[in-house]
Amino acid sequence: MHMSDNGLPTFGAFERMSGNASKRRMKVWYFGVFGWYFCSSAEEGFARLLAPRFSTLNHNASMTAASPVESGFALFPTTIGACALAWGPQGLVGVQLPEERGEAATRARMHRRFPHLEEAPPSPRAQHAIAGVQALLEGATDDLCDIELDMRGVSEFHQRVYAIARRIPPGQTRTYGEVAEELGDKGLSRAVGQAMGHNPFAPVVPCHRVLAAGNKPGGFSAGGGALTKLRMLDIEGATPNGTRSLF
Repeated sequence: MHMSDNGLPTFGAFERMSGNASKRRMKVWYFGVFGWYFCSSAEEGFARLLAPRFSTLNHNASMTAASPVESGFALFPTTIGACALAWGPQGLVGVQLPEERGEAATRARMHRRFPHLEEAPPSPRAQHAIAGVQALLEGATDDLCDIELDMRGVSEFHQRVYAIARRIPPGQTRTYGEVAEELGDKGLSRAVGQAMGHNPFAPVVPCHRVLAAGNKPGGFSAGGGALTKLRMLDIEGATPNGTRSLF
């Protein structure tokens, strides 16, 4: 019987056989060829079959590593320096204006404020808030009232004060006394000032738009103090004393 180069009988070998012997040999030959082909190409076949699956798994793993998480904090650049915000399932839990010593100091401040959170890619709601704060600090007139805040750790009184502050449009200001009057008691001016000093959401809650008596800047807990407050008001085009600041 003639054999091919790969060790299998050639088809011509069966032409010299006849009857049942030829049929039996033909069946053996077919199964032999099929078995040889399957075994020789099995490794390559499985590799081709599984390659797309492993590729998809690797892609999904890399996406998961960079995917937004439900809770965390992130730093982002603005015209006044590196700001930061922290978020959770119920919305933002805090916003941080720039520290005077730069980005590393802002990051360290976030670790102190939110020791249970890790720096992470921002969630979609956090990305929306970041874009809003960046635009505001470039002079946009959006009041950021559509940004959800998680105030479960904020006292009821402070929540009332912050709600009034959020209604102050960019470019306008109020005094502590005017906010107190809106609360129904002008004697609450000092308490309003304290609430602004403890504001965890600046500038989403725009405490920089609330001034001391006589439209004086008053205190400001962010890095740079009152100078940062005046700079932010200048970006918005506010004129608390009838003239623009020097910033």
